Amino acid sequence: MAYIGNVPAEKYSALTQQTFSSPTGTSFTLDQSCTNSRDIALFIDNVRQNPASYTVSGTSLTTSTISSPSTMYCLFNGRTTETVNPPDDSVGTAKVSDNAITLAKMAGGTDGQVITYDASGDPVAVGPGTDGQVLTSTGAGSPPAFEDAGGGAFNLIASATASSSSSVEVTGMTTTYDSYLLLISRWIHANDNSQCMLTFSTASGYLSGSGVLCQHSTRVGSDSESYESNINSGVGSLNIPVGSAGNVGGEASTMSLWIHNATSNLAFPMISGTVTYMDDAGVAQGGPVIASFKAKQILTALKITPDAGTITSGRMSLYGIAHA
Repeated sequence: MAYIGNVPAEKYSALTQQTFSSPTGTSFTLDQSCTNSRDIALFIDNVRQNPASYTVSGTSLTTSTISSPSTMYCLFNGRTTETVNPPDDSVGTAKVSDNAITLAKMAGGTDGQVITYDASGDPVAVGPGTDGQVLTSTGAGSPPAFEDAGGGAFNLIASATASSSSSVEVTGMTTTYDSYLLLISRWIHANDNSQCMLTFSTASGYLSGSGVLCQHSTRVGSDSESYESNINSGVGSLNIPVGSAGNVGGEASTMSLWIHNATSNLAFPMISGTVTYMDDAGVAQGGPVIASFKAKQILTALKITPDAGTITSGRMSLYGIAHA
């Protein structure tokens, strides 16, 4: 006789297991009713017990005294649970059609990991990497890996924000990078019209005194559209033109400075960039800045310090450019 109705889904069967949580004593309750002790296989500390050593009546299980075993579980012999899903770890590679599993169906492993393919086509979960790293190829037959970025990638090394601060400092300059970009933003200014200075540190501390830098800056004149220059061959730091925050512009400044040969000790570090600021009357001023150290240095940190008072606001961000 033909079957009437929907075709039932294929069913898989597996022995049912019950695990007892922190079992102690002699009496326990089974999830399913049984006739005698041979209806279950009882394991204590992963050792199968002789059915003669325990009794079963309905859902009651009685054992010898259990003080503190690490594990206790039982398998219900002859009783299976049917499901339309195959049991865990029961599907082999041969049962999966080619190209049946798409990348969208593949888990990414732990947080921050990604699924990649090695040269043989096998999926591999790699990562996560650290901040600033990228996923790169490691050669034929090997899965990709997270590595430090190369070839001119910008990596944020440090950032510091002023808030009535005696100084603002960024550290972390190492030989990992050929060049650095220092961005001074959010209008660096001091609370009492004092001049701010950008100073440079080595492993021995911050450089000070005359003769550190040779500086040449060019800016729009305060009362005209013409440029005026300032050349100084013996300064100890770079001047940052700032002023009172309460005025229209307050001579608060922004700067973009490139620092080259900062950590190689093979050539004099050199600086180039621009400064933009507004004077007390709200007139935009600024221009290019170039400077060169008068000796080879390995720089480690940068700091902005006012001549007096505090820096009321502003932010420094230091970026490194990795080796090509």
